[in-house]
Amino acid sequence: MDRLRPGLLTGLPLVLLLGGCFGDIDMAPFGRSDAISAPDSLTARRVMGTVDDAQPLETEPGNVWPTQEAPRATLQNPEAVPPRDSTATPPARPRRQGSSEALPPLDPPPLPRADVPRGAPATPPEPRVEGRVIPVPGGPPATITGGAGNIQTFTQPGIGTGTAIRQNGSTILMQPDGSTVVVPTP
Repeated sequence: MDRLRPGLLTGLPLVLLLGGCFGDIDMAPFGRSDAISAPDSLTARRVMGTVDDAQPLETEPGNVWPTQEAPRATLQNPEAVPPRDSTATPPARPRRQGSSEALPPLDPPPLPRADVPRGAPATPPEPRVEGRVIPVPGGPPATITGGAGNIQTFTQPGIGTGTAIRQNGSTILMQPDGSTVVVPTP
């Protein structure tokens, strides 16, 4: 059985196709002979010409359309909506005529309690140093590019990028090749 005869391979598809010609074999959807739709449906009865007992559609008496919608509030006109109940009118909100009028004040800040200790006063953040130029004697100026606290990065044209450390009125520039330069800075 290690080899199949070529005649057997060409005859197999013909045998399978011949099976579709017989009525006993249901090769759906190609060999289906039964009807797919229900023969007792209204459409099938009308096609067959039988008299149907279905009542024709008629119009419904009266006005079937919805009533006109009430006006809606928008950001441009927030008071366009009439009150829901005619006996209870909502309180009038203050209306701003222009942007020059000040908004009403918010609730007053809470008063400090005696039993709660006061915290340290807020300190302002350190001034940003990005973009500051540091003149370097005997070389191109260094520009601070980022960092935090006393340690920043710098870029120097023709030399590269390094680390700048600020200490007591001077800045130590650590070059990419490992050398250091101390520059006085205010």
